[in-house]
Amino acid sequence: MSKKQIIVVGSGNAAMSAGIAALEAGADVLMREKAGPDLAGGNTKYSAGAMRFAYDASKDLIPLLSNPEDPRIPNTDFGSYTREKFAADLLGFNEGRDLSPEQKTLVDESYDAVRWLAGHGVTYEPI
Repeated sequence: MSKKQIIVVGSGNAAMSAGIAALEAGADVLMREKAGPDLAGGNTKYSAGAMRFAYDASKDLIPLLSNPEDPRIPNTDFGSYTREKFAADLLGFNEGRDLSPEQKTLVDESYDAVRWLAGHGVTYEPI
């Protein structure tokens, strides 16, 4: 059986995640981005890299940081963003509808997804 060859179009978070997942599955991956280096990264560029995911305490963020030894970390309280708070925030966009199964999965698996990315060298800076 020949190795799958995958082309990922774009370099934003979704494209990067798809590329990493394909590599994990044993595929050869080619990522193509039409933007130059100063504009690459999809919508991440416009959100300053901010993204929502559920976590219970500041300690949950340490393994995700590009510099977990940053001397400011012991004096920083990132609070929490619980699954309940994340779900409540999503409900605000739903025009009175309950969370969809996809939204529930997003809330329930958001932290694991970010940990998975961090395990592949995608680290974060606190904002």
